[in-house]
Amino acid sequence: MVSILPKNSSDMSKPPFKDVFSLWLMAKEDEHRIWEVLISQLARENETARFAPHMTLLGLPDQPSTQPQVNELLIRGERLAQRLLDYPRTTAVEFVGIGSRNSYIQSLFLMGVPTRTLMDWFNEACSIFSKVASPAGIYMPHFSLMYGDLSIEKKLAIVRDLPMRFPCDITFDRLALYNCNGMPDEWHEVATWPISTTNKK
Repeated sequence: MVSILPKNSSDMSKPPFKDVFSLWLMAKEDEHRIWEVLISQLARENETARFAPHMTLLGLPDQPSTQPQVNELLIRGERLAQRLLDYPRTTAVEFVGIGSRNSYIQSLFLMGVPTRTLMDWFNEACSIFSKVASPAGIYMPHFSLMYGDLSIEKKLAIVRDLPMRFPCDITFDRLALYNCNGMPDEWHEVATWPISTTNKK
């Protein structure tokens, strides 16, 4: 079963993007590898874009890739990661189903439960990046499975074959700053920081 959601007014349309960075929550290593295999398989079978498994915490549009601007994002990213380490609650997120939008980026995704912890994290990110981000003020936690312009019929067929049951949990232990300029296969990690005490170095 797929929940069809209305198109998000803040949707960035489709790549290639320009001057876009993003803050991603990354799953712990063993879980990351499992989702990486599934996402790569879906991309290969449906001839769609590959991307790193992640849950977006905050998009950062209108960010030129100049070194001074990147340095500013790195300073704020490290500050945010330190703040997230102060939260004693679990970094596991519960997902309760599969959602879809008529959108290239949010084509097919897991729908997360917007817990108090996640909303606190989002608010921290908005506060720290207030001068460089334009958040819509509404956070919908989701874990992308596929990008691409696919028909609803195609998406339903894909979902029928997915090997997963709900609810399911994903544990996130890292915050990453990603450069999302160009097409998805050009996106790359700029920096990553631990956000779980079990992953703190």
